[in-house]
Amino acid sequence: MRRQLTTLIVQELKQAMRNKSLVFMFIVFPLFMWGLQGGVQFLAVSNTSSEGETFYVINRDLGNSTVNLGELLVKELDAMTRINASIIYGSVINTTLQVDSFSQAVSLVKEKGISPLLYIPENFTTVYDNFTDTESSVVPAVTLLSRPDDNALFVNDLSTALQIVLSSSPFTKVTYHKVTSFKLERIVFEGEGEESFFLLGLIAFIATLIAVQAPASYISAAFSGEREKHTLEALLALPMRRIDILLGKVIAAFILTLVFAVSNIFGMVVFSKLVRADLSPYQMFVVTLVLVITSFVATGLGISITSFAKDSKTANTVYQFVMLIPTIFVGFSAIFGTVPDKLTWVYLIPWMHTIAVLQKILFPQILSNSTLTGNIILDIVFHLVYLFLFVMVSFIVAARLFARESILKS
Repeated sequence: MRRQLTTLIVQELKQAMRNKSLVFMFIVFPLFMWGLQGGVQFLAVSNTSSEGETFYVINRDLGNSTVNLGELLVKELDAMTRINASIIYGSVINTTLQVDSFSQAVSLVKEKGISPLLYIPENFTTVYDNFTDTESSVVPAVTLLSRPDDNALFVNDLSTALQIVLSSSPFTKVTYHKVTSFKLERIVFEGEGEESFFLLGLIAFIATLIAVQAPASYISAAFSGEREKHTLEALLALPMRRIDILLGKVIAAFILTLVFAVSNIFGMVVFSKLVRADLSPYQMFVVTLVLVITSFVATGLGISITSFAKDSKTANTVYQFVMLIPTIFVGFSAIFGTVPDKLTWVYLIPWMHTIAVLQKILFPQILSNSTLTGNIILDIVFHLVYLFLFVMVSFIVAARLFARESILKS
């Protein structure tokens, strides 16, 4: 039985690789679309540079009897604006603002549009003095506040410059072979403009569309296509249970989905380079995971659809109709606004959860206040659990439909 199952899987994969449309959707299309999205964003801001850009610094550090690290940080940044090879060369640093608290700094950004703004707290030097060998590797200390309508590339460059400074002396301490350094916290407020919401909604929508459309060619060929060519009868005549035959096809689909995942990873690397935003391994893992699960949800639903279709053309048409309409609906709702921060009927559509995860994992700063549970991580877990349950239900339904005697006559 195991040999027959393995043979079936290999045959399914060989047939899939002969399908040019399937190879395009699973391998080429993700690379192309991630690259296209990154290219569009890059071109949108490529005509801007750091030169002439202004950023604000509020230094409230009290220092100690010998040094004020806040002043040193400001001097380092000021020097970088005059170094030709620096990524923030030509920008202007403004240190004239004064506030009495962090909340007042937030008000300057949110209400008066003064951004990007670096806030250095009163205890900046004290935190450094208290570094010990038991500290965690990074300690939150300074905060970069910005708005969606800021120059995204410049804010990313400024963030990178800050991280470079904070990871070097004298802002890093080595104790007992353990390096302890400051951590930069970034907060992006929603602001008045909707440009960034349009972009993050578009990115999530296109990525979801790729995941939903990728299995279409395989499903129509592996089920309705075989019935149309009258090869399904010979397949069902094998000394294998129907559930095992379905399992073989599903495993083949899963292997193709892993190829799809690898293609997305390479695509995300290209995307991150183009938009100058370093995606962490955690972000790339979650994005890949949600796209794989989404593709698998589409596979389960697709098998159910093909159980009623007479031929591959009909199956493909019905698949596109059933999948595209809800995908476009939730996609446009994400493009022209953010994902709902309350449970509504739209969350019954699985693709809404995909879009929500993509937006929250790729743009956590912007959506930090648009959560269902009050915590982005818990939100992501909730969305992934819903998708996983949907996978189970869709394949249970698919297995029952595939086991029908009328499967050959549909």
